[in-house]
Amino acid sequence: MTDSSGRGTIVWDADRIAAEGLKAEWVLTNGMGGFAMGTVLGVPTRRYHGLLISAMSPPVGRVMSLSALDEAVYIGSSDTPVRLTLFHFKDDPERPGRHPGLVRFERGCTHCAWTWMIEAGGERVELKRTLRLIRGRNAAEIVYELGESPAPVRLDVRPLGRLSDMHELRRRSSADPFRVREVEGGCVLTDRKEGLHLYAPDASFVRDLAWYESLHYRWETDRGQDDVEDLCSAGVFRWEVAPSSGPVSLRLFASADANPPQDAQESERAECERRSSLASAAMESAGIAEDDGDAPALCALAEAGADFVVMRTPANIADEPGESVIAGYPWFSDWGRDTMIALPGLLILTGRTDEAKRVLETFAAYQKDGIIPNRFEDRTGEAEYNTVDASLWYVHAASELADATGDSGIFSGEIGRACLGVIEAYRDGTLYKIGMDPEDGLIAAGDEETQLTWMDAQRDGVTFTPRHGKAVEINALWVHGLSRLARHLERDDPGMSSSLLGLRERAAVAFRKRFIDPDGGLFDRLEPDGSDWKPSRELRPNQLFAASLSDGPLDAGTMKSVVRVCREKLLTPMGLRTLAPGSTGYRPRFEGPMMERDAAYHNGTVWPWLIGAYVEALLRSESFSQGARTEARRAIDPLLSMLLEGPIPGQLPEVFDAEDAPDHPRRWDGCIAQAWTIAELLRALVLIRG
Repeated sequence: MTDSSGRGTIVWDADRIAAEGLKAEWVLTNGMGGFAMGTVLGVPTRRYHGLLISAMSPPVGRVMSLSALDEAVYIGSSDTPVRLTLFHFKDDPERPGRHPGLVRFERGCTHCAWTWMIEAGGERVELKRTLRLIRGRNAAEIVYELGESPAPVRLDVRPLGRLSDMHELRRRSSADPFRVREVEGGCVLTDRKEGLHLYAPDASFVRDLAWYESLHYRWETDRGQDDVEDLCSAGVFRWEVAPSSGPVSLRLFASADANPPQDAQESERAECERRSSLASAAMESAGIAEDDGDAPALCALAEAGADFVVMRTPANIADEPGESVIAGYPWFSDWGRDTMIALPGLLILTGRTDEAKRVLETFAAYQKDGIIPNRFEDRTGEAEYNTVDASLWYVHAASELADATGDSGIFSGEIGRACLGVIEAYRDGTLYKIGMDPEDGLIAAGDEETQLTWMDAQRDGVTFTPRHGKAVEINALWVHGLSRLARHLERDDPGMSSSLLGLRERAAVAFRKRFIDPDGGLFDRLEPDGSDWKPSRELRPNQLFAASLSDGPLDAGTMKSVVRVCREKLLTPMGLRTLAPGSTGYRPRFEGPMMERDAAYHNGTVWPWLIGAYVEALLRSESFSQGARTEARRAIDPLLSMLLEGPIPGQLPEVFDAEDAPDHPRRWDGCIAQAWTIAELLRALVLIRG
């Protein structure tokens, strides 16, 4: 269904809301790292569910500003309210799973809307609530649209706030004192650190500082986390509407800044036009027309990708803001590895090459000892460097940008210096025992206490997926990166180009000698074994990168062997398992407290982002034949269907269970929206079609 808010609006009817609304979730973003998130039904079930989560130091420093709204509707002479938002309380046995009056939910470009048919006192009234985020501001607009009503209607709205770090739950007993300051058209709710500005000039405001205690979040219970909190309300905004034959709009504006309200609809129109242009660019990349059957999926992927690209506050206040990529909502900040993997799909294939360049420049500015940051800490914004692959993915992303634009000149500036800094540091040795083994030219990294690859789960001193030594994808990226960089430097620096090719050939020969498993596929890593290296026989998907990267070290026969092994043991309808069934430590379900989840995170759990490497490896191993394209398309169809019709309107999640459970199909979990899931699925579709 389409409307003025963008190419498509996802709509759920009353029956689907009743069946799935409590578990289904949505997310909206503001381009700063801030967001809004909740269930389709409207019941908050996570600590991260809120109508305005503000990024105070974009894209991090995120604060739960406006948690929820408690709305009471009175019709005619009835003194019994109909409540729009439902809550679960810790000691209350009533845990509503449906709302009898909620008849429609829609998720558009930058808005979500709920429509209720409310009956009271013999009267029936339609009421629609629309939530919009303002792009580039920590602000939200909530608009209530009241349809024809033969009786007077009163709407009382209590905004509820946490005003603390989005990861931390509030309890009244330990909270800083809250204060309410009335201002023209509304009020400001503050604690000692944060503030929530609320404006509703057409409403009367009744100051009434109150607490809603013991709200219960079932998702937190499932994860073994604190699951109860108390929220504070400054008071009640009241609208009294006379009988009306036409629609009446009531507006509430919330912000974490002190700036005046603005027109959220105008902001949405501009953002939807921008996202539409991204979809058009992606369609051009794939060579498909508006009436093509793949157009809806490709447009949805391009528009979903826009949720992750954000501004980054510069380290030096005198500098211009940079750009970055949020790895996933709700809890991830911007990660170097995720950003570089996602960059081709999110930015290059959607025509945002100038932004791709700015992202690369942003991360180059934070390079340390040849390493691109692993992540930025969400509370402090400090860069952390514990990664071996982010820097190699950086070289890959820069090469992809140069190829897409035909401009190898980017390597003459900051981006080129960063790429050469990676090569020199890895060749000579750098932090975390990362360095080239002089015996064979391969890259080794880490020890028993470090987790430097993307399989990085570690908790309470337990390393769940030890991969120190020579990891297969790290060395595939090393060989590939040396080759790509050499090609781009050939004209302007032939001496350096030749040196890089020499390193490449030596590493490629050693790779083929040491990583190829005679039983099929590749070893996942080479473990330190005294003065030598012992191959690990764990069957994992990391070998796919050796077959998918354009300048990887494998011949066609070995590439086919890699694809065959991964198809038979790891491929599922929703992505690839991280460990083959039957392996020691294999975990088929991602569930339970955090220790159990971390133990399963990379030991069976399915990651949909890996479908990009699988599709590219399949296509390359078969010289992009029509049969390979058909097979690859079958592999991505379930994910495309979930994007268009699934329980996270307009987005795709971080992970899935490795197997179906006896009582339910394979569950999704983790972040409800993951950047590299969207980016790699988009890239896979373009590869298949383009």
